[in-house]
Amino acid sequence: MEWVADGDEVAITRRRKIVARLLPARPRKPTRVKMPDITARLRKVFGRKVISDEAMRKLWDEDRGGLRIS
Repeated sequence: MEWVADGDEVAITRRRKIVARLLPARPRKPTRVKMPDITARLRKVFGRKVISDEAMRKLWDEDRGGLRIS
């Protein structure tokens, strides 16, 4: 096992015929996950609209049934 750990290949034979080979493991490459571009999606859907604080509060108040929480 030390030979394999050092990077050598080891052949296992039966009656002088190779029946198996032990090879060092290949290093794993970290998988990269492509993150979605949320900002681009929002701009595509909503454009460059900006909702003011007051307008947003009004919408929240309507959604809560008129309850105002400060």
